[in-house]
Amino acid sequence: MRLFHSVNCGFWTIDFDKLSSNGGIPCCPTCGSPGFETTTEEWDKGLDQMSAKYVDWIDGMQEKCNPKFKEESVKWARIIEER
Repeated sequence: MRLFHSVNCGFWTIDFDKLSSNGGIPCCPTCGSPGFETTTEEWDKGLDQMSAKYVDWIDGMQEKCNPKFKEESVKWARIIEER
């Protein structure tokens, strides 16, 4: 199954009808952040390597725009790096 993930705000969805478009590039419908397409299988493989709290954080952003996503991602990266 296809999955969209925004690069700037963390918005993700499997429902491509909920996305905006900027010149054919799929975007977050709230802030317009562009993103990338992957498969749910690849998405799950990546999450399998993360801590349960990180997975809960990402899961909680399904179809939600988070303007502090990059800042919060840096905090998570530091936590993961310390392990």
